[in-house]
Amino acid sequence: IGRMRPNKIKETHVTDMKNLFERASRLSSEVDRSEFWEINQERHLVILSLIGNSALRELYDAYYFRTSRVWYLVIDKIWDGQVKALEQELSDLVRALESRDPYAVAYVERNHLSYYLAAFDKLLDLKSVT
Repeated sequence: IGRMRPNKIKETHVTDMKNLFERASRLSSEVDRSEFWEINQERHLVILSLIGNSALRELYDAYYFRTSRVWYLVIDKIWDGQVKALEQELSDLVRALESRDPYAVAYVERNHLSYYLAAFDKLLDLKSVT
C-alpha cells in the first residue's frame, strides 16, 4: 500500500478516519452490529482510496470482502474485543494519516491484520476444545 504508487493523503482522509474513530468509540457502550460493519466498510474505502496501483487495489478489495464474511459469522462471540481492536486500529490510522505517511498506513493495516488473524486462530482453538 505504501510503496506501489500510493495516492496522496489528503485532509479528507484524516477527517473521515477521525469521524470513524468517534463512531467506533460509541460501540463499546451500545452493541450495534450494523454500525460496526458500516464503520469497517468506510474504513476499507478510505484505505482503498490511498492505493494507487490498480492491481493491488483490486486484490485488497477482493480479500477484504472474502474475509469480512468470516468475521460476520463470529462477531457476536468476540464483540467486546473486536470493538476495542477497531478503536485501536482507527486511532493508529488517524495518527498515520496525520503524518501523511503511506508507509505508516500500510504498517498499521499489516499489524492489525496480524492481530485479527491471531484472534481468529484463538477462537478456532477454543471451538476445537468445546
